Amino acid sequence: MWLPRESTSAMRALQTAVFTWSPSKGAGRPGRFLARGRVRGVEGTRVPTDRKVVESSSAGALFMAVFGAIWAAAGAPAVGGATGTVLLLLFWTVAAALCVGAMRLRRAARGLPGDDSPQARARRGRIIWRFNLVFGLQGVAIALAVFLLVRYDLGTLVPAVVALIVGIHFFPLAGLYGVRAYHATGAALCVVGLAAFSLAAQSRLPVVGLGCAAVLLATAAHVLYFGRTRRPDTPAA
Repeated sequence: MWLPRESTSAMRALQTAVFTWSPSKGAGRPGRFLARGRVRGVEGTRVPTDRKVVESSSAGALFMAVFGAIWAAAGAPAVGGATGTVLLLLFWTVAAALCVGAMRLRRAARGLPGDDSPQARARRGRIIWRFNLVFGLQGVAIALAVFLLVRYDLGTLVPAVVALIVGIHFFPLAGLYGVRAYHATGAALCVVGLAAFSLAAQSRLPVVGLGCAAVLLATAAHVLYFGRTRRPDTPAA
C-alpha cells in the first residue's frame, strides 16, 4: 500500500506492465520492461523502484478490491430482484478484474531490486506496527458500535456507523503510506455513512453497501493505475 511520490511517468510504465508483462527466458529474470531492475519512464529517465514498494501497492489494491466485493455482497441483495443480481455481478466482475491486476502487478515486481538494509527493514516494521494498530482500533470500534446499536434496538444504523468508522480509519493510513488519495477515500466513505442517516431504514443497507463498494473499488483502481511514485528510501510518515 505504500506508494512512492517522485515520478508519475515511472509508475505509468509499471502500470502498463500489469497487462503486458511476460517473463523473459530463464529463471529468476525480469520481463523486458523491467530492464536491470528499473522502470523506464516515458521521457527516457530511469527511476529505481523498490520491490517491496510495488508489492505493498498490489497488496493494498487487492485488500480493497476484496472488501469492495464484500460491501457489494451486503448491499446488492438488499436491492432485491433482477436489479440486485445484476448489480452484484457487475461489482464482483470489477473486483475480480482488480484482483487479477493486483496479482499481475505483484508478479511483475519480482524483477525489481529490493532494499533489505537495516534501515529499510526497520521502517517497514514501523509501518506494519502502525497499520496493525489502526486496523485493530477500527475492529474494536466496529465491534463496540454494533454491540451498542443492537442492544438499544438501533440495528438499522449499523451499516451507516460502520461506513463512518471505516472511512475515518483511512485518514491515518493516508499519512502512514503517503497516499493522498486515501483522504478522498475516507471522506467519501464518511459522506456515504452520514447520508445514510437521513434515509429510510430499509434503504440504508443497499445505499451504504453499494456506495462503499464503489469507493473501495475506485480506490483500488487508483492504487493500481494512477498512483504517484516516491523514492523507496523516503520515509512514509
